[in-house]
Parts: sequence; structure tokens; C-alpha cells
Amino acid sequence: MRKTTIFNIECLLIMLLAMLMISCSSDSFDDVQEVNEPVVFSLSFGNTVTRAATVDNLWPANTHITISNGSKKTYTTGNNPSNVSGAATSLTPIGDDAFIWPTTNPSWSFSGWYPAGDSPTTDMTVSADQTIYDQDKNTTGITDAVYYGYDILYCPPMAVSFRQKPVALTFLHQMARVVVIVNSSYTETKETVTGVEFGGGRLAVSGNITNQPATNANGTTTWSVGTQNQTVKMRPNASKTDATSNVYAFECMLPPQSGGAKTTLNKEDNLILISSMTKEETPASRNYIYDTSFNMQAGYQYTYNLLISERGVITLATVKVTDWQTGTPINNSNGVTTIPGNNYPKSPINN
Repeated sequence: MRKTTIFNIECLLIMLLAMLMISCSSDSFDDVQEVNEPVVFSLSFGNTVTRAATVDNLWPANTHITISNGSKKTYTTGNNPSNVSGAATSLTPIGDDAFIWPTTNPSWSFSGWYPAGDSPTTDMTVSADQTIYDQDKNTTGITDAVYYGYDILYCPPMAVSFRQKPVALTFLHQMARVVVIVNSSYTETKETVTGVEFGGGRLAVSGNITNQPATNANGTTTWSVGTQNQTVKMRPNASKTDATSNVYAFECMLPPQSGGAKTTLNKEDNLILISSMTKEETPASRNYIYDTSFNMQAGYQYTYNLLISERGVITLATVKVTDWQTGTPINNSNGVTTIPGNNYPKSPINN
């Protein structure tokens, strides 16, 4: 009986020892898992218009972005199958160089920027010819990649919770975007708009950020710009153009800046110059001009809705100023900024 009791005690001790070893092994495994847990990121903007480019708040796949918590790493965007503007997208580290959560709370904050690099972009020079480059047709202008590269994006430092999933980074546009929409329905032949120029020799195409935003709010980026003596040729915006309805859209990106109105009506020095062709047996070219002052701030989109008529008059339907991230109208509930003297000129200015 005594031998049996001793044997049972020995068996019990062996079982307890085995359980203890398994427990320790499991704890060690958990520690390893905790040490190797990567930080999961997602990117977002707000909800506005759509197109597969950052200018419309939808990240293209394979876009390189730098993320920093003091240490900098490069991540690339994944696919966005929903194709929904403003939708968050996942990030994958380049190679195996990922941020890894430590075993204790490091009280991290993360910032990010695009284009990727050692530090956020603070200098930008845009082309005075932002029309679409077509190698096959030997046209002037710039490629989509160059144009999207003008869209400086910055995520100010954001405090995160320990092992937060995901760490959601909200990026802010640092440039200003201008969209001109022209409706030619009121012309006799419903003219085809062939081009739009913006600035009238009053724009700076280069600028420098002197103060990055400290919080996720628009209008907080401070810019200084170069000499304001340029006119920018805008690029067609296919998503907003409906030629069957005689609506034509063009856009450009600019360093944020302001300028006063000219008093003359020469086509070379007015804010918007619209070139069109009549739809006749012998088509004729026409130019229409619109003039006013401008004030373009960082992170905002300025949409000029213009009507042209056979009388040679441009009527300003609206100037809509919206938050580039969220599409939220600025100034009043309709997002309409009243600009006085909206009919220019009394007759078309021809080439």
C-alpha cells in the first residue's frame, strides 16, 4: 500500500511538472507572438468626388507612402476594390521592414506623407502646361503620374492606442485644386470647348510650405510663393465632362495663393480664358474671358461653373469652394461664393 501511495505521488508530481513546462512554453510562445505583432495601418480621406487618383481621394494601388514615428519606413497601398472615394485602403511594408508593436505600451504617434521620401515635401513647382501629354499624338503637357505627384499629402502626428487595429491615418491635401466647368448649351451651335487657361499672368507656379499643419484641419498650411506672372493651361477632366450635354470640365493644381482682379479685358491677363470651336460647316474659333480676384488656400477645391452664350457673354453660375477632403461646402450651406460683376465681356474676344 505504501509503495502504491509513493508511486501515485510520483506520477502526480510528474504530471504537474509536465503541465508547468507546457505552460512556460506557451507563455514563451505568447511573448514571441507579442514581440512580432506588426502595426496594421489604413489610409483615409473624406468623401468627395471619384476617380482613381489621390486628387479625388482614392488611393491608386502600389503608391509608396512614408510613415514615421521618429523612425521612417516606406509602405505601399493595396487595391481598393470598392472604388469608393474616401474609402480606407490597407498598407503593406516594403520588404520585411514593418513597424512592430513592443511588449509594453510605447505611447507612439504616427505621421505620414506622400510623395514618399526622407521628409515631407515642402517645395513644389508645377508646370504651366498641365494639359495631358500624349506621346502617340506628340502633344505637349504632362503625364498623369506627374500631375498626381503635385498632390502633396500630409498626415500630422496622430497619437494611437497600444496595439490599435488599424492605425487609421488621415491625409490632408497641401495644394489647391481648381476645376472649371463650362456649359456651352446657350451658344447657337453649342460650341465645343477645346481648352481653358487659368491665371491670366497672375499665378505663381512654384511655392514653399513654411508651416505644416499640426492638426487634421484644412487651411492651416502656410505657403510662400514665387513671382506671380504665369498662366496655366488646364487639363481635361473626363469624369466631369459630358460632351453630349455640352458640358466640358478642366482642372489644374496650384500652390495656394491669392491675387487681385485685372481691370482690362485682354485675353492674356484675365483669370479664365475659354477657347471653343463652333459647330458649323466652316467652324470658327472663339475665346471667352472671365475676370475676378482669387484666393486659393491649402486643402480646398475651387469649382467655377460658367455658362457661355452666343452673345459672347460668360455668366458665372456658381463658384463652389469645398473642403478637398470631405467635400464640405465653405461660406454657406450651398457652398456658393458670391462674386460681383459676373458677366465678361460684352462680346467674344477672337484670336
